[in-house]
Amino acid sequence: MQVLTTIVNSKSSEISLSDKKMMVVYEIGLNLIPTATEFVYYVSAKYGFSESGVWYMLKSLKRAGVVDFTEKGEEQRPLALTDIGMKLVRNVPRAKVQVVSSMNRSSSFSLS
Repeated sequence: MQVLTTIVNSKSSEISLSDKKMMVVYEIGLNLIPTATEFVYYVSAKYGFSESGVWYMLKSLKRAGVVDFTEKGEEQRPLALTDIGMKLVRNVPRAKVQVVSSMNRSSSFSLS
């Protein structure tokens, strides 16, 4: 799968995201959905991704320091982009966002 964007975080390690993960980051950046659970249902319904696949991507993005959200046993906090996640969204050309956002349910994706 084509890599949509790469940034260098403060620790000098690169973060590369697939189109699918970048779309998830972009959707989180819209601040329409306050919790991870609601977001999983929303993305699954909107794009036809499996719920488990969306959870996998969210957890992967959290480990990479791109997003933050509450997991079991943690203090309650909203689903949000970190500073790194906000940099990613700002660096994506508007045309790329429109292409990624137009992905539909008939598209076939592999989880990255």
